[in-house]
Amino acid sequence: PANEALSYESRKHPYEYWPWADSLIQEIEVKLPAGYAPMDLPNVVEYASPIGDYSVRYSFAAGALNGRRVLINRKSVVSPEEYADFKKFYNNVVKEDSRQILLKKSPSR
Repeated sequence: PANEALSYESRKHPYEYWPWADSLIQEIEVKLPAGYAPMDLPNVVEYASPIGDYSVRYSFAAGALNGRRVLINRKSVVSPEEYADFKKFYNNVVKEDSRQILLKKSPSR
């Protein structure tokens, strides 16, 4: 599909995947304007593969939307035999990183 980051179905040669860090933890807090809240927070998402692990979780409290993303890279070279699993893992991560959270405004009293 056109919306995939890695589009080849298979490889004849190893894929050189050069992550710039073996572990990456990102946390963000977004304070929402008074009266706004997320419509629905995504569930915790976790993906695992021999190449790496990924998780993301969200919470909302005291008017702040919080997110925590963890990506652990285990390899920098993906063999042709591992490529299909890596492709699925990587495309899932890209899709999740593109997720949007809709906000709603509470009715005024």
